Amino acid sequence: MSMFLGFPYADRIEVMTDGACYLPNGYLVFTECKIKCSPDVPAAITGRGNRHVVDKMTEGAFSYFRDYGLAGGLEAMEREFDQWRERGYEGLPFQLYMAVYDPVYGPRQFTVSSHADAMYKGTEAMRLNSIYGVAYAAPPLDQDEVKSFLNEDRLAKGCADFGPELCQYLRGRTDYVVDDPEKRPIHMVGGHIDLTTVTKTGASTRRLLTWPDLPLELIDPTLKPVFEPTPETTNTGQMAEA
Repeated sequence: MSMFLGFPYADRIEVMTDGACYLPNGYLVFTECKIKCSPDVPAAITGRGNRHVVDKMTEGAFSYFRDYGLAGGLEAMEREFDQWRERGYEGLPFQLYMAVYDPVYGPRQFTVSSHADAMYKGTEAMRLNSIYGVAYAAPPLDQDEVKSFLNEDRLAKGCADFGPELCQYLRGRTDYVVDDPEKRPIHMVGGHIDLTTVTKTGASTRRLLTWPDLPLELIDPTLKPVFEPTPETTNTGQMAEA
């Protein structure tokens, strides 16, 4: 399972994604950038589950954006998912996360999944569900531990400030792959962290940090990352209200 964290601000959405692709037993296979930015509208998409299904769904979403724009593309996706929900989805499990900048409503987040209660209780299967507040898809965390290093002031500075420490913490947490019948706890945050920013002018991704993880080895949570150079200008602002 992939990690993605979406943080909505008044003028943008910042998304952090990791790069590890691994087996259900936790052995790393390869790394890749798991989030894609639309070349036509201010939108970025990532996901969890079967990577081929996620890639196919992402390509389909981008084709709708290309043909109908942002609002029309979202409506076209809704109609298609309505049809799948009616006839029953029988493919491999997946979950998509979309961060978009709507010219009318501003930053918006959506999730659509092959199964109900993905990410949050009450989300419907095969339907575009709106997400308000932080979008969290990562190993379970301890709220008190996170509060010890993450506060409102750091949140307001953006992911470039608090992201490395948060992701290093999550790297030390464990979870299991949904389709693993043995539900083996593994470390699953690895490879690298990409930071994607979605604003009214478009979406872009840059590498935030890289861990020296090796293929065919388990993710070692004690390894320290190499940080990428910080851009000369960075966006800061207040977290958007949920």
